[in-house]
Amino acid sequence: MIEDAKRVIAFVFERLGKRGVSPSDFYLTLSMDLRWCSVEKAKRFLRYAMDKKLISNIEGKLFPNFPLEDIEIPFGFRPKIFDEIEVEEELKDRIVHWISENTGKGIDEVWREVESISAEKSLNLEVSALFYANKLGLDVSSYADEVKKFLESEGVKG
Repeated sequence: MIEDAKRVIAFVFERLGKRGVSPSDFYLTLSMDLRWCSVEKAKRFLRYAMDKKLISNIEGKLFPNFPLEDIEIPFGFRPKIFDEIEVEEELKDRIVHWISENTGKGIDEVWREVESISAEKSLNLEVSALFYANKLGLDVSSYADEVKKFLESEGVKG
């Protein structure tokens, strides 16, 4: 799945012809220009790529964390990763939506905070979401065991 993600990233950067691109240019290229997925799935892919440390956001611009020239993109490339990410991101999405519903904050605002905490503290997004929810005064006990099981399934010891 990581190799497919790298191909998608390399394809987008090659298509845009820039080394650093805005997040909106990135996900709109995937959804509107290439028509590979919906805008929402493109945003999820971007969060996935950042969570897997394939892309970094530096001062509002996205940069790949691997040499683009090392990635071979086959002729007629059509990624399958967008549906695979849907399943993997389910827990993160549920927590973010729960935070949004219980605080009145917008989904994008919650994601920005969670991603900021993730980058600042080197935590994965699930843990960062729980940290943020707790910071906002929400009772995270309903998600704590589920996140722990998820981390164990990912090979993270806690």
